[in-house]
Amino acid sequence: MIIILDGKEYAVGLNWFAITSADEAQQFQKEMELTHGILKFNKDPALPSTVALAGSEYEGQVSLAGILSYVHSNLIYVAKTGAKNEAGETLYYLCTVKNSAVSVEGDVIADLETIKALYLANLAELTSEIELSEIQRFGTEVSESEFEGVELIDFDVMLDPARRYAGQCIVKVLAKQGLSTPAIAMIVVLFVLGGYLSYSWLFKKPPPPPVVVAPEYVPRPAPVKETRDPYEVFLEQFANRLSSAPEPEVVPDIIAAVKQVPLINGGWSLNSISFKGNNTESLNLSFTRAAYSNVNEIMDLSQMGYFTNVSVDQEGNKAVAKYPLALMDVPYIEMDTIEALQPGSEEVYYNVISTLQSYDLKFSINNSQGNPYFAENNFNMTGSGLWSLQRTAGILAKFNSLGLTTIDINVQNGNYNWTIEGIIYG
Repeated sequence: MIIILDGKEYAVGLNWFAITSADEAQQFQKEMELTHGILKFNKDPALPSTVALAGSEYEGQVSLAGILSYVHSNLIYVAKTGAKNEAGETLYYLCTVKNSAVSVEGDVIADLETIKALYLANLAELTSEIELSEIQRFGTEVSESEFEGVELIDFDVMLDPARRYAGQCIVKVLAKQGLSTPAIAMIVVLFVLGGYLSYSWLFKKPPPPPVVVAPEYVPRPAPVKETRDPYEVFLEQFANRLSSAPEPEVVPDIIAAVKQVPLINGGWSLNSISFKGNNTESLNLSFTRAAYSNVNEIMDLSQMGYFTNVSVDQEGNKAVAKYPLALMDVPYIEMDTIEALQPGSEEVYYNVISTLQSYDLKFSINNSQGNPYFAENNFNMTGSGLWSLQRTAGILAKFNSLGLTTIDINVQNGNYNWTIEGIIYG
């Protein structure tokens, strides 16, 4: 079902299952004959992974339970909606999250009595394994007498920290179940070969022992030390250095996340935003305290889920924090592109430089990273405004010979002054 909360549409009532692998998710697809859904894999093997399945009519919709599970570890949330059933009864929504995963009956929309029963049942299930103090119980436009222990909260306050994960919780077509023809053929060959070897080992008589013949003495040659092509060794080391430098195609997703960070957070003003290429899970933020504010204000924002890893200096005037960043399908430079380079060939490098000059972009090149095989240098680009950063990223995305190491954005009087650092080669 699609409901409207705080002016935006959300998909509710999806079928959620705990899974341990993509194959298990495909099995649920096959059994329920559903092709659309959401996969949420946890990097920590100790935490559960989940799949939500839905019909094709949900394609492109954002799952409400999905985005809440990114923000809350253990949660029961109930809300009165504006929707009604065929009998004219107002429908209520229930979301239950356990260990950062939506439970099986944790995404339900139904009449009041059904939701009240599910609230009690899910609360009993959570408290059987988790301390009650570690479970968040929130409610919107509901009665505390009907849902014991809930803390009343507005829609926008509940949803605001979760909306940043909308891109990871869009219902879309999932991979289809089944083996490819080459895979099936390989399984048949292995099965036949295994049967033959088993038969030979169990029933075939062993051959007679060979006649022992004294070996003729042959002097052993001195071992030859294997030497690798220096160019191949360099390419291997070069590829390792680029393995943590994403391509410029990642910049639009970073800009979308930057736009979600307010310039003023209570009495704390945003000073800078930094993205490191080897960390695609968070942005680094720095803040300065206004005279009318205090440390508790930014720590409260952390507890509400706006920021993580908040640290304040001893004077209590400056703070640093991390802003969750969940980038999907981060593009990195492929090894085939690097191997295609020939020693002495600098055409690709000059094409990039010529393009930057033709667009009159501000950049500088550090020649300290040169190598004897092909052109390779560190580059630095600067500009002002997120629009110009978006434009620059679109220009850089035309080339697969650039890797980004750092994006720094300084905020001054509401202006975003940015610097891109990376590696250029060719």
